[in-house]
Amino acid sequence: MLLGLLFGTFLVFLAIVSAFRERSAGKIAHRMRMAAAPVDIFVSPERSPTGFAKAFLPTETRERNKDRRDLAHAGFDNPNAVFLYYMFRTGVGLLLPALLASAVVLREQLPLPDLLREQMGQLGSLQLMMGFAVLILIGFFGPAVWLSARSS
Repeated sequence: MLLGLLFGTFLVFLAIVSAFRERSAGKIAHRMRMAAAPVDIFVSPERSPTGFAKAFLPTETRERNKDRRDLAHAGFDNPNAVFLYYMFRTGVGLLLPALLASAVVLREQLPLPDLLREQMGQLGSLQLMMGFAVLILIGFFGPAVWLSARSS
């Protein structure tokens, strides 16, 4: 069961990586030629997101502007605050389930109370998947709730 969970997590990781990978040799060659030029992965307020940033940022200017305004009210007025905010949301949304998986796998090596260690050993695959789903939701939408409360 645990091996299946780890294999499934690995497959999800590979799917994410392959979504960002360029498949065209022409595009790769073009990127190699442009390697000497400075790379700007951040998005200025006036431009729509492209490339790497497009995977994380909302494509609608109205939504980006609302997030930029909320972040400025919360004290984050960096020109790349929206990009960093969405990267943070994505990172936390992936980190929390990874921490749960690590805690379940390494429960014998971690200094946990015996009752908690025993309960973690009895988790079924459905319970783990529900835990992962809840942690992804908390990790992704938690910062949005925090920002909404902080900017009002």
